[in-house]
Amino acid sequence: MKDPCNKCLVSAMCSQICWDKANYDALLKSAINHSKQMINKKTYIHKYVDEFLKYKLKYEEHKETLNEIQSRKFRIIKDL
Repeated sequence: MKDPCNKCLVSAMCSQICWDKANYDALLKSAINHSKQMINKKTYIHKYVDEFLKYKLKYEEHKETLNEIQSRKFRIIKDL
């Protein structure tokens, strides 16, 4: 899974959440939930803890970009 904003040409001025970004959000949430479920089942815990931490970090970075997009959107609306 790669962040779609990394390959987007207009990501610096983006003011709306695109389909790719929303899909990436759903995929990250799904991966985090799957890792949590596998940790709770106590199967190969170290593997799933590593996955959980990796996806959790990606999700936190993703949320930061979503917050930036929302703040740009509100600034644009406010200026109108």
